[in-house]
Amino acid sequence: GSCYSQQQKLQTRFGGVKKPFGSIRMKKLIISSLLISLSILGWSQQTELATPKSTVYTHLFYLQPESYDEDKSALSIPQDGLNLSERKEAAIKLKQVLDAEGHYIDVDLLPDIPNYTDSNNANRVYLLTNNQDIYLEKYGDNWTYSKTTVNKIAEMHQSAFPFGTSFFIEILPHHRTSKVLGLMQWQWLGIILLLLAAILLHYFVRFVVSRIIVRGFDQFGKHHFARAVIRPVTIPSGIIVASLLISAFYPSLLLGPKTNHVISLILRILIPVNAIYILYQFANIFGLYMQRIAEKTESKMDDQLVPIIRKSLKVFILILGTVFILQNLDFNVTGLLAGLSIGGLALALAAQDTVKNFIGSFMIFLDKPFQIGDWVSGPGFDGTVEEVGFRATRLRTFRNSVQYIPNGKLADMITDNNGKREYRRFNTKISITYDTPPDKINLFTQGLRQMVIDDPEVYDENFHIYLNSIGDSALEILFYIFFDVPDWGRELAARDRVLIKVIELADALEIRFAFPTQSLHIEELPGQTSLTPIHNATEAEMKERINLLLAEFKSRSVEG
Repeated sequence: GSCYSQQQKLQTRFGGVKKPFGSIRMKKLIISSLLISLSILGWSQQTELATPKSTVYTHLFYLQPESYDEDKSALSIPQDGLNLSERKEAAIKLKQVLDAEGHYIDVDLLPDIPNYTDSNNANRVYLLTNNQDIYLEKYGDNWTYSKTTVNKIAEMHQSAFPFGTSFFIEILPHHRTSKVLGLMQWQWLGIILLLLAAILLHYFVRFVVSRIIVRGFDQFGKHHFARAVIRPVTIPSGIIVASLLISAFYPSLLLGPKTNHVISLILRILIPVNAIYILYQFANIFGLYMQRIAEKTESKMDDQLVPIIRKSLKVFILILGTVFILQNLDFNVTGLLAGLSIGGLALALAAQDTVKNFIGSFMIFLDKPFQIGDWVSGPGFDGTVEEVGFRATRLRTFRNSVQYIPNGKLADMITDNNGKREYRRFNTKISITYDTPPDKINLFTQGLRQMVIDDPEVYDENFHIYLNSIGDSALEILFYIFFDVPDWGRELAARDRVLIKVIELADALEIRFAFPTQSLHIEELPGQTSLTPIHNATEAEMKERINLLLAEFKSRSVEG
C-alpha cells in the first residue's frame, strides 16, 4: 500500500497516467523531466554569470526588495567549499558594504563580454576604482566574485559596520513598517537620535577644549596662546569628533547607497577641512614659539626668518590638505601630481629668475651677511635693511624711499655692511693758514689729541692727529678718529660735538682756518693796520689757555 501511495504522489506530481511505477514509459518520463530541469537550471546559471555585467546584476538585482531572492544572488559567490547558506550571507554582506560606503554601481558600465581581459591579459574586473579588494574573476565558463574578495568580506563588513547592522533596530521600536518620505519610522528615529548625540558631543568637546586646555595655558601665563590660537580650534575639534561619531553609526541606519553616498561625501570633506584648519592654527602656535626664541637672540635675521617659516608651513599644510581631500573624493591624484610636475617643470624654465631669487634668499639666511636694521651699501643701493623676503630684500634709503633688490643678484654682489662696524671712522683734514707759528701748531695738535682722549664716545686706542701735509693754500692736519656709537644718528651728533670743540680750540689759540682761494694779498699799507697777527703771548700763557680749555672740554663731557 505504501508503495502504491508513493506511486500516486509521483504520478500526480508529474501529471502522468496511473500505471505501475516500474513501467518503462514512466521511467522515461521521469528521466526526461529531470534532464529538462537540470538543463534549465544550468542554462539559467550560465546566463546569469556569463559576463561581469550579468554577474553583478544577478548579485544586486536579486537583493532588491521588489525582486528579493537570496538563492539567485548567491550565485555570484564562488562555491569553493562554501555551502549555500554561507554564500547567501557573503552576498548579503557584500551588498551591505557597498551600500554603507555609498557605492552606487552602474552595471551598464561593466564589460558585457564573456572572455573580457584587462590590461594584464587576466580575466579580472575591478568593481571600484578606490578598492582593489572587490573584483570579479572568471572560473571556468562563469564570472563570480574572486576568492580574495570573498575572504575579505567579513573584514570589510566589520569595518563598514563597527556596531553591526542591527544596532538601531535593536534599540528602537520597529514593530511598525510604515514609511514616511521613503524611510521607515525606526530610521527617522535613528537619524534624530544620531544627530542629537552628535550635537551634544560637539558641545562637550568644545567645553573640554575651552575650559580645561585654555585654563591650563592660563596657569602657565600663556594667555596669548590660549585666547588667540587654542580657542579658535574648539569649534572644528567638536565638528571632527561629531563627524567621526556620525561616520561610525550612520551605516547602521541602512539608508541606501545614494543617501549614504551623499553623507559619506559630506563627511569626507568636513573632517579633513576642519583638521586642516586646526593644523593651520597650530602653525601659528609654532610660529609664536619660534618668535619667542628669536627674540632672545642678538641676531635680527631670525626675527625675519620666523614669519617666512610660518608662511611656508601654512602653504605646505594647505597643499597637503587639498591633495588629501581630492584623494578622499576619488580624484586621480597621481595623474594630477604628474600633470603638475610637467607644468611645474615648464613653469620653472619660464621663471628661472624667480627660482634664482628663491635660492638666493636661502643663501642670505644661511650666510647671514646682514640682518634687519643694518646699513648696507653696494652697486646701486645704499640704505637700511627692513625686510628679507623669499624673492627680494627691502631697503629703506636715506631719502626715505624704498628699494627692492632681488635676492639672486644681492647674493652675488659685493655688499658693504656698515652695520657690522665696531667703530665708525671719521677722517678729515683741518686746514690752517701758513702764518700759524709752529709752536701754536704743536699746541693745537696736542690739544686735539687730549680732546679725543677725554671724549667718552671716541675710541681713544686708535686715532691719528698730526700735521700731515703742506697744501697749495694751507697747512693740513690729519684728523683721523673712530666713534664708539651704535648708529648713524649718534655718529652725526658726535661729529657735531667734536667739530665744535675743534673750532673752539682753534679760536682759543688764535689759529685761522684756511680755504682755497686766489687773492692779491698786501700785508701792509700806509695808514692801515697790518693783516699779519701779532703773536706776543708767551708759551706758558698759551699752555695755560690750552689747559683751561681742555679742562672745560672735560667738564662738558662729564656733565653730558
